[in-house]
Amino acid sequence: MKTLGVALLILGLAGVVLGGIEFDRQRTILQIGSMSSSVTEPLTSSLLPVAGMLLLGGGVLILFMPQRKRRA
Repeated sequence: MKTLGVALLILGLAGVVLGGIEFDRQRTILQIGSMSSSVTEPLTSSLLPVAGMLLLGGGVLILFMPQRKRRA
């Protein structure tokens, strides 16, 4: 379980450090016959930092959760 907790912490830190995913979307504004005018808009997704926070929380919970003692 400790290995899973450490793995979740590492993935969570990576998600928080990398930040959001950025990509460009190209939109056509005006099209007259064969001529067209377009604009490129930058878009950012904030899903990665949120997922990173959840993974960090899960990793901390797993690491600090009391372990059951095994019976022999």
